[in-house]
Amino acid sequence: MRYRDSVVIAVAAVAAVSAVGMMWGAGCAAGGGGGAVCGDRQCDPGEDAWSCPTDCSPAVCGDGVCAVGESTVGCGQDCYCGNATCDLGEDASSCALDCGAAICGDDICQPSENQATCSGDCYCGNSTCDQGEDQVTCPADCGAGACPDGTCQADETTSSCAQDCYCGNGTCDGGESAADCAADCQDPYCGDGICDAPLEDLGSCPADCGNGCTDSICDLWPQCGCVAGQKCTFDTADDRACLAAGSTVQSQTCTADADCAAGTMCVGSDVEDLRCHQFCGADADCPGTGGGGVCVITLVDASDQTIPGATLCTTDCNPASTSPVSCPTGWACHLQYVDANADEVPDFYLTDCANDAGTSTTTCDGVNVFCAPGYFCYTDWNECIRTCRVGMGECPAGQSCGSWADAAIIGTTEYGYCE
Repeated sequence: MRYRDSVVIAVAAVAAVSAVGMMWGAGCAAGGGGGAVCGDRQCDPGEDAWSCPTDCSPAVCGDGVCAVGESTVGCGQDCYCGNATCDLGEDASSCALDCGAAICGDDICQPSENQATCSGDCYCGNSTCDQGEDQVTCPADCGAGACPDGTCQADETTSSCAQDCYCGNGTCDGGESAADCAADCQDPYCGDGICDAPLEDLGSCPADCGNGCTDSICDLWPQCGCVAGQKCTFDTADDRACLAAGSTVQSQTCTADADCAAGTMCVGSDVEDLRCHQFCGADADCPGTGGGGVCVITLVDASDQTIPGATLCTTDCNPASTSPVSCPTGWACHLQYVDANADEVPDFYLTDCANDAGTSTTTCDGVNVFCAPGYFCYTDWNECIRTCRVGMGECPAGQSCGSWADAAIIGTTEYGYCE
């Protein structure tokens, strides 16, 4: 029996996924005129929205200005430690960077300090992107992953990098919780370990939707990129999509792809042969310990073209068993082989289930009369011949288990036939 190495697939519709962007706060420069003090939360004579936006601008959360009426609790995008103003909700103890006095030598590079005036506090390598530094002059502090770079990295918190990690940035950062930042941490949120579509996808929340995915939508194996209750599979256009997952596992029968569990897909040569097969990247990914389940089923689209990266497992089962537990009830397990170069010499052997189990242990024709599980039909003689494991004593009295001309060895087991 030759192995069918390609299967036409029929699948369901795709669900739409939309991206959600994130923004981060930008600091503002203090200014003023006359005796006015910019930053005292009052629009004094001589100040205006241009010279002192923190005191005189209307409160618009998200405009980069922590204006009167906004605070670190209500608008973390604008009001955060490190934006060069001592905002409502901050003080010298909670945010010395903005509210403490500029003291050269206190290991804090205040907004009024720089490398020229206080090189002891402001220098390349102090883990903050100080005044006068940028990605070119100081990539260690200002490059990707540095504070600030617009993204709250895994090793940053609201305390260590408030410019990137603040309430309102769309991620539940270290130091935040649902109690103090419901906007970011109220379930669902980016960072909860669940890819919540359509609000999140691989682009907007790689922390939840990435998991090592290489495809922009999701990966077939290992399964990643889809929300709980969904699986990465194919839609009707043969494109990867996150669709509803079922509960039917590898090798069991199905009527539609939605029946099959995450990581598996309903495929077959016809409706009578449909089963859930597990996606794989290598033989080691296939379930079972006997070695018969291998990663060789190649999917083809409606145009009979191979779909890249879409490979599934055969079933690891015992072809000598009269009741193979790995196969659906009433199905048989068969010894099969792959002959890639068509030279009639098996490249390797494998096992898989087939919906051709009959009841005969004597005669067969492979069309109307089929052999019982544990037997195969030798059509030259129309005879059902018992499959056996060499050395296991499984043949009827007076017979022995003979080897095939090309030894059929899978793992440590050699399969033969009773003669």
